[in-house]
Amino acid sequence: MLPAFAHRQNVRRVFTVLAVLLVIAGVGFMAYPWVSSWYNKRQALELVQLYERDVQALTSDLAAAELERAQHYNGTISGAIHADPFVGGSGAQYPGDYLSVLDISGNGMMGYLEIPLFRSKLPIFHGAAEDVLQRGIGHIPSTALPVGGVGTRCVLVGHRGLPGNELLTNADKLIIGDLFYLRVLGETFAYRIVEIQVVTPDALVDIAPVAGRDLCTLVTCTPLNINSHRLVLTGERTEYVPDAPVTGPHSLSAYERQMLIVAIAGAVGLVLVVGIGLYLRRRRRRR
Repeated sequence: MLPAFAHRQNVRRVFTVLAVLLVIAGVGFMAYPWVSSWYNKRQALELVQLYERDVQALTSDLAAAELERAQHYNGTISGAIHADPFVGGSGAQYPGDYLSVLDISGNGMMGYLEIPLFRSKLPIFHGAAEDVLQRGIGHIPSTALPVGGVGTRCVLVGHRGLPGNELLTNADKLIIGDLFYLRVLGETFAYRIVEIQVVTPDALVDIAPVAGRDLCTLVTCTPLNINSHRLVLTGERTEYVPDAPVTGPHSLSAYERQMLIVAIAGAVGLVLVVGIGLYLRRRRRRR
């Protein structure tokens, strides 16, 4: 049998190892959302940079021809939403050559959405299948492509609350008057939010083009992580002003509140683990 002193030393070593592992686990738990978010933002930025290089490589004639194809496509579709894009299996049929229009990089990316308030640039992909929504913003095929046009409405969709991927998670922080941009084929289409609605999924079919107006609508799920309704933010085309001042920041979004709670809970847990460990260690020394 081990002497009592050696036994106590072994117990202390085991406790120390367990305490260190708990601390590492706690730090990892707190850091994961931010590390994962940073990684996914970097991936999205790389896609945006690749797209911009491909756009710069286009001649003006090719860019104009591609823009004309997109505008022609917009003249052939109904502009109506036929089903909730977030419901699996409700998928839309792609009209004609939809998947090839604006796909200058060959990866399904047709441009990107920029939201100045969040300093985010999110790639826009054809369709709204789940694999698309896991990595960027989707486009509903039966609605106008994101190249502007009076009497059209482009509808873009994105997830909220994906672990480690921000996407449209903070969309509830946007208010009337905020700007967002669609950057396609080297052109910038600026939209100012004029309407914000919370609707049931079946009400999405009421979103349609409006004569005489150039609209773009962002759709995501709400409330965060419950997803019973849809948050619908509609922007109307406005003049693009480079380096326009960004209003805000506005109040904390639902996602930011959740992350703050996670961070506080993790910090409290870490302090408790370390504090209990120090207390037990001192107690043993006194004995």
